[in-house]
Amino acid sequence: MDILINNAGIFEPKGFFDIPDEDWSRFFEVNVMSGVRLARVYMPAMLKRNWGRIVFISSESALNIPKEMIHYGMTKTAQLAVSRGLAEMTRGTAVTVNSVLPGPTMSEGVETFVKDIARPHCCSVLRASRRSPTWWSMSLQRRPRRPMARRFAPRAASSRPLRKGVPQRYVVIPRGKRVIQYSTGE
Repeated sequence: MDILINNAGIFEPKGFFDIPDEDWSRFFEVNVMSGVRLARVYMPAMLKRNWGRIVFISSESALNIPKEMIHYGMTKTAQLAVSRGLAEMTRGTAVTVNSVLPGPTMSEGVETFVKDIARPHCCSVLRASRRSPTWWSMSLQRRPRRPMARRFAPRAASSRPLRKGVPQRYVVIPRGKRVIQYSTGE
């Protein structure tokens, strides 16, 4: 296998005091351990060939933990730790390990989540379903946002040289999506 994309994940809004131990374990098994197990199987062959790509699909919830999904945010933060550690293992090779931190996508699950949030906040379900999930997370949860440069720059790294032969640390933030590259190869 040349490219491994770890995209398995589950989420469920629940208050912190309502989350049983079984849910914490289930979220960790699906969201984190599935990627760990697959990387353990496929990464040795990538290193032997000196080429390969491993991508963890995390979430912006790894850095902005939602109060109604602390267990989910914990697993997405753990994915960042795993991908960063694996990236360090690939130093000096052509194998790269990256994490992508997308925001909400209007899937069936997110649409249901937005509708559930909208009901107690005076909006109709129809109006809520037409709003962007990002708008809801910013307007209803009222989380303070720090500037992106301060929030992401210290943790991002990539092997793409800005000067020939010299890897530089930087963050790639394409329109509306956050990508943190953890590549250390040359």
